[in-house]
Amino acid sequence: MRSPLIWPIALAIALVALAVKVPLPVERFATLLAAAAGPCALFAIGLFVSQLSIRAGAMASWQSSVLKLVLHPVLMALLAFWLLPIDPFWAKIAVVCASLPLGATAFVLAQRYKLLEAETSTGAVVSTAASIVTVSLVMALLAGR
Repeated sequence: MRSPLIWPIALAIALVALAVKVPLPVERFATLLAAAAGPCALFAIGLFVSQLSIRAGAMASWQSSVLKLVLHPVLMALLAFWLLPIDPFWAKIAVVCASLPLGATAFVLAQRYKLLEAETSTGAVVSTAASIVTVSLVMALLAGR
C-alpha cells in the first residue's frame, strides 16, 4: 500500500470508473510527463550501469533475460492462441508485447527496495540487446500465422 507505483494506477482506475474528465491543461501536462518517462528511465538505467562492472550483474542477469525473452512469449502464445478465446490479431499483439525486453519498472522497483539492483539494471541492458534477435524471430514466426 505504501508503494508509489500503486497509487497512480489506482487513481487512474478510479477516475475512469467515475468518468471524471480531467482538465485539458492537466491532461496535456500528464501526456508530456508520460512521453518523458521512458527516456528518463533509460537514462537512469544507463547512469546506474555505467557505475558498475558489467560482469558483476551479467552472470546473474542472463536468467531473467531468458525468462523474459523466451519463456514469457511462449507462455503468452499458449494462453493467447490455445487456452483463451482471443482474436488472432490481438493474440499476436500480446505475444509480441510479451517478447519485449525487461522493462524499466523492474529497475525502478529494484532501486526502490535496494534488491538486486546490479542484476536488474544489467538484465535490462542484456535483454534489450538480445531482444533485437528474439523480437525479430517472434515477429517472423507470427507472420506465418
